[in-house]
Amino acid sequence: MYIWISFFIVSLMLLGASLACFFDNRRRRQAPFTEGLSFIIPCYNDGDTIEQTIRSIFDSWHGDRFEVIVANDASTDDSAATLEQLMTRFPIRVEHNPVNLGKAETLNRASVLAAHEVIVFVDADTSLNIRAINDMTARLAHDPSLGAVSCPYRPANRGWLPRLQSIDYSMISLIQGAYNIFSGLALWGGCIAVRKVAFNQAGCFSLSAITEDVNLAYTLNRAGWRVEQSLTPVASHVPDTIRTWIRQKIRWTAGGFQCQFRHPSVWMRNPLQVVLIALYSILALNAFGTMIQQTVQLDRLYDNIVPLASLIPVSQLIDILEAQLGTSFAGSLRLTICFTLLSTVYVVPLISRWRDSALLLLIVPFSLIYFPLYTMISIAGLAYLLTNARRIERTLRAW
Repeated sequence: MYIWISFFIVSLMLLGASLACFFDNRRRRQAPFTEGLSFIIPCYNDGDTIEQTIRSIFDSWHGDRFEVIVANDASTDDSAATLEQLMTRFPIRVEHNPVNLGKAETLNRASVLAAHEVIVFVDADTSLNIRAINDMTARLAHDPSLGAVSCPYRPANRGWLPRLQSIDYSMISLIQGAYNIFSGLALWGGCIAVRKVAFNQAGCFSLSAITEDVNLAYTLNRAGWRVEQSLTPVASHVPDTIRTWIRQKIRWTAGGFQCQFRHPSVWMRNPLQVVLIALYSILALNAFGTMIQQTVQLDRLYDNIVPLASLIPVSQLIDILEAQLGTSFAGSLRLTICFTLLSTVYVVPLISRWRDSALLLLIVPFSLIYFPLYTMISIAGLAYLLTNARRIERTLRAW
């Protein structure tokens, strides 16, 4: 019974989040943006993507007051040579670190060089677009109390794993976007626009934070600034192998737990996001366990079910299963189906063309395999944080 209660609570919360994002997206923000922009790109072995990132900035922003600073953190590939060549084609400033300092320290040092009031941190594998930049600057111009705004990701690379991650990012975007009503608890590190004064008041990026972008959102909240998420995505390269995906998720979840332990007063003021993710994770693990149980049980009834499946409706088939296996089995099956269909809310925003409808086919593997695995990896991320907490706090994180 408690699982069904959790399902209805999650459904209501997702409905509320969807409505919040809908009205936030329709909100008119007409105040002119009059401040300058300093784009800062951290580069570490990004020689194959840095040109596309720089080009996307000049294609997306045509204001009078802006600059582009690239901080090369002692890359060991051809990044340095590529940047020297790009300097002849684009009006960019390149700073080379003599030794590798790590992403957070590199960004902090580059921020001191920023000449304008708003800094836009852009990862070297991220491509901006006009709508994303316009939306971020419009939000900053509309609300002087807004310290930072970031854009969610859309996978730039192709493959079945990036496609599943597109649903994952859409889910995160929905939940975080709903928090624009209050103040966000996270920032997407690939594209962050932050007021320089707010960035300094928040203590810049933490050198010991596993996810320095999320930690910045918490410290901005503690410093009295609001945080928002744009609903316009930017293209970014995402993991395309299981190994790199697992490593990223362990880092993300460990970093998320670290921020919650560090700043409990921030998320306790608005705990809805934490509650929603916790309940959704419970439902995902229940659906995964139910799927395994049903697979084992249905294997014994395979010969009886297959002939009936093409002759009677699904509802009657479930009634037959209920008679043979008991009401608990049928109830679990109904809950699994409902939970799977619930993920449709994440796919709908991704469909802009008819061919995008193929993403609906990924709802089943996302709900029953991808997210349950993500939840189990989250537990591994928590274990990693707890067993390495002291070392992490003492050690400066690299890349």
